[in-house]
Amino acid sequence: MTVDFKMGGSITRRAIGWTMFLLLFSTPALAQFFSRQEVSHTSYDLYLDSFRSVASQASGAGPLTLDLVREWTEKANDIPYNHVEPYRFRSPEEVEVSGYGDCKDKALWLYSKLSAAGARHIQLVIGRKDTQAGEFHAWLYLTFCGRTYLLDPTISGSISEASDYSADEYVPVYAYDRSGAYAYATEGDGSTLAINYQMAVPRIAGH
Repeated sequence: MTVDFKMGGSITRRAIGWTMFLLLFSTPALAQFFSRQEVSHTSYDLYLDSFRSVASQASGAGPLTLDLVREWTEKANDIPYNHVEPYRFRSPEEVEVSGYGDCKDKALWLYSKLSAAGARHIQLVIGRKDTQAGEFHAWLYLTFCGRTYLLDPTISGSISEASDYSADEYVPVYAYDRSGAYAYATEGDGSTLAINYQMAVPRIAGH
């Protein structure tokens, strides 16, 4: 639609007003602002033996670089996708022997490689790829040089900052690292989505 700005200041003001409205309300809130709390247990604890084994190993000496992060993320992305088990995280060794893995397997494989390369602030995350997803997905958060990166080797071999995504994308529910487990507060009232999944545990199979 073309607006003739010669017809008067009121039309000009209305056009500018609509432009500002569209800019403001089309800009999503950032997922970076999700808060979390440490918890003693989660709905997926029974299926995390492989993660605990990986997390119990000391980090490599490094030095870690973004080029190295990108290299390992690309290699994880190259692993053929095949969903075998709905909940259990297969070990990096199982993935390498079989030659395939689903989202949680690829995420744990990447976690192990980055940890061995010197990553110290890294989380394995379970949540929803987007707000419409019925099944859960798995990815990583890596904090490096003051920035938090979201690594999803199932979808892409590239690396992006977590703040690049909207609040409707990559909605975290649980996260795990060497120190413990966390539940993310992602509801409007500040409560955690994890509360809604204590009885029914969604499969982790996002692709």
